[in-house]
Amino acid sequence: MIDFFVKYMTIGLGFTFLVELMIDWLIRIEALKSYTKEEWGWSERILCVWIWPIALIVVVNGYIQGYFNNKKE
Repeated sequence: MIDFFVKYMTIGLGFTFLVELMIDWLIRIEALKSYTKEEWGWSERILCVWIWPIALIVVVNGYIQGYFNNKKE
């Protein structure tokens, strides 16, 4: 049981780290012009670690929608 919890939290930490890198990259290329760094605080990071499967679905869904919307234009 503890082994499952450690794996779950490790995957959540890795996923949250990747989301953080993605946000920084999008800010650097100015794709997120109205975004401020304060919108992604510690409470959001901790929540992302705990519910990373749902967050992963949201990220993949947004990527797929963005990909197909840009392809139509």
